[in-house]
Amino acid sequence: MLDLFSDDHQFENRLTAAMPLYGLRWALIVLNEFLPGFAERRKEAGETQTYNLDKSREIQLKKANSYCEKVKAMHSLAIYA
Repeated sequence: MLDLFSDDHQFENRLTAAMPLYGLRWALIVLNEFLPGFAERRKEAGETQTYNLDKSREIQLKKANSYCEKVKAMHSLAIYA
């Protein structure tokens, strides 16, 4: 992205500032597993034989925590002007 927008001298600063927000957005996306009705939609999609709601939620929660840890790391390294 930096090469693509190399003519925009403020792009890197804006990207650095926005990256934690993208990380938080993905954390929320993977938490969709906890929404009411989500399991029913999975079952309707034909995932009934292998789908385990509790296990799936556990995996997604770990992913969300990982994204949040990465956001914390990005935030601590970022310099906002």
